[in-house]
Amino acid sequence: MKNNILLFSLLLSILLIPSLAKAQYTFEGTVVDIDTKQPIACANIWIWYSSDEVDLDTNIRTNTEGYFKLVIEDDNATDVIISFEINKDGYRTLKKKCDNQGGKHPKVYELYSYDSDNYKIEDIAKSDYFDLTFGFDLYSPSMDDSDDKFKSVFSFNYGYEGKAKLTNRMQLGFRYVPLKVKWMAMNSDTSIVTIAHDKERYFEASTSFGIYTRFIFSTAGAIGHRGLFLDVGANYSLPYYFSYTYFTEDHIKTSQNKIRKFNDFQAMMRLGFYWGSIRATYRFTDVMKDDFVESPKLTLGVEFNIPAGEQ
Repeated sequence: MKNNILLFSLLLSILLIPSLAKAQYTFEGTVVDIDTKQPIACANIWIWYSSDEVDLDTNIRTNTEGYFKLVIEDDNATDVIISFEINKDGYRTLKKKCDNQGGKHPKVYELYSYDSDNYKIEDIAKSDYFDLTFGFDLYSPSMDDSDDKFKSVFSFNYGYEGKAKLTNRMQLGFRYVPLKVKWMAMNSDTSIVTIAHDKERYFEASTSFGIYTRFIFSTAGAIGHRGLFLDVGANYSLPYYFSYTYFTEDHIKTSQNKIRKFNDFQAMMRLGFYWGSIRATYRFTDVMKDDFVESPKLTLGVEFNIPAGEQ
């Protein structure tokens, strides 16, 4: 009887063991300095994977020899390893798609230090799906006689941008500015009005759409690809409202609107680093109706962006 019970228990164990076993994926390797080939201790390794259509992540650190080994056990995980990231203070972050799923294949992963003489820009550009931007026009250099009639220009705008990766160092960007407000103060000798007046100005509220190419020259430390960049592109501006106003010495205000055409096409250039840039826009067309003085064609300003979504 005892032998039968023992035999039954053994048979039950054999049947249950396969059902309890979990799928196992091993990910291991060694992290070294690309210049010295010395191991990098305490480097942080992150791995992202999916299990039963749920995104998960796990991490481990290298030992004193730069070695790491991470085992993923998950019944619901299939083709689990999607991508990994290795980072360490003083080194540029390494991001890669995993290519050693489900097997024990030790590899060497090389990191560039920030002061490496051999560092090369290999793959900086990524896709930034959404940035919130805001900017100011602060100065308008004189390009022709009409520009001399303006003593100050100031504007504020906010908008949204998205950029798609084209090559390792280039992105294609799209921008939408829901609102830009602009004040253009004039000198007292514009001859728009002949009666005595104290001051006069243009005021504009507009929206704009743009497309540009971004050239990325350097990274910005631990933040990765957002370093020194140059944007070259074009905008189209559509006015919600545009008015000319003058004030007499008795502080009487007089305004005229519907004096602007709908042909405001501009070239745009920005030179910046990560979150800020210097912006220049130049309008190709004359946009004022009748005898109104042309608004300044070239404006210079600054722009700032808040990264909200990047790949």
